Amino acid sequence: MVFNTIILLLFAVSIPLWAGRFLALSTLDPRAREIFQRLVRTKESPVAFAARMFVLLVALSGTLLILVYGMSYLQTGRLLHASYGEVMSNRLYSGVEGVDNTLDTAFYGLPLPITVLMKCLFLTAAFTLALKATNDLSIILRLRGKIKRLVRPSTGPAGGKSRSA
Repeated sequence: MVFNTIILLLFAVSIPLWAGRFLALSTLDPRAREIFQRLVRTKESPVAFAARMFVLLVALSGTLLILVYGMSYLQTGRLLHASYGEVMSNRLYSGVEGVDNTLDTAFYGLPLPITVLMKCLFLTAAFTLALKATNDLSIILRLRGKIKRLVRPSTGPAGGKSRSA
């Protein structure tokens, strides 16, 4: 349930972040947009980051599943063959019959390892979306600040008067 909440929150947060990213990017002049594109190309690809994160999450959950299945085998002498709904007693119900039936079929009826893999995939996607938008916004804001400092008229040591006068 906690991971479901985290996944939904990350997806919900990523929507305004991406809207802000597009708005901030649209306010940049074409030269600054070109600089932004070059800066983004030098960073790690979001797909590569998501793949690394997914592998890490799968490794962590695989270790946890081995621990759970091992403890179950040591306790009962047989491997646990349960669906996600049998292991997790708390269910998320929306109150709409069609949605609840779909949730039962999509999540709670699947074997536990498949459900864990799906949650890792959704968590990776949500986290990557939120983090990529946040990173791009940070780059855009820093780029704007540097451009403002470059464009700002500089005053000389005599309060704006040039020496040639």
